[in-house]
Amino acid sequence: MMCYISCYRWCVTFYAIDGALHFMLRTLQEMHSLPTPYSLLPTPCSLFP
Repeated sequence: MMCYISCYRWCVTFYAIDGALHFMLRTLQEMHSLPTPYSLLPTPCSLFP
């Protein structure tokens, strides 16, 4: 049970950080209007259906 909770919390934390990073990168990209190399990298969201 503890492993399930810790894994769930890890996944939630990972996706929260991933979402925040993508939000910041998207904001910076709109500010500078330049393509970033990060936009070419596969995201965890694209790995799962």
